[in-house]
Amino acid sequence: MRFELTFSAFLPLYVLGSVYLLPDAIVGSGRADDTGVTSFISVASVVSAWALVTMVIASVLLLLAFRSNFRFTSNWAGGKVVHLEPKNGTALSFYSAILIPLVTLCQFSRVGGVLCFWLSVLVSFALVYADCAFLSNPVLALFGLKTYRVECESEGNVHGQSVVSITVLTRRSLSEGDVVSGRKIGEGCYLVFDRRRK
Repeated sequence: MRFELTFSAFLPLYVLGSVYLLPDAIVGSGRADDTGVTSFISVASVVSAWALVTMVIASVLLLLAFRSNFRFTSNWAGGKVVHLEPKNGTALSFYSAILIPLVTLCQFSRVGGVLCFWLSVLVSFALVYADCAFLSNPVLALFGLKTYRVECESEGNVHGQSVVSITVLTRRSLSEGDVVSGRKIGEGCYLVFDRRRK
């Protein structure tokens, strides 16, 4: 699930890249230079444009599959919310991860630009995946999902014992005192399906 969220987090980049490259790929896909040879740049542009279109479609399908996960039962017993705060602070790091490949997209007129773009996409993907920054994905907000930093104590424990700090993603508004459960999607990251007042 973590991979799906990270992959779909770059949906705005895939769309922008497709819009930027696709017109040239459609118009100039079969063009050859004066010697009759199609240049590496035009071939790379066509392949990259169609790869980005495929990534847009795959991202949308992954987001739809992710949304269907909210209908399944939980594998995390959860606990009582002791303290929470909305987590929007990493949005800047998320946008900067998308901005790096976007800047290199404009350099597609050179071989190094093509390689730099795909390498920067790969590095940005790895950074977002490792840092759990995919939870700041603006596309998730379109699905009505909210991200919270929560201090939660396991059910059945005396107040103050076994309090853990986690990041949760939910469609519901949370408040202190709610008892939550859901599914683990990464180290310290959870989807919250169920919420009840205690």
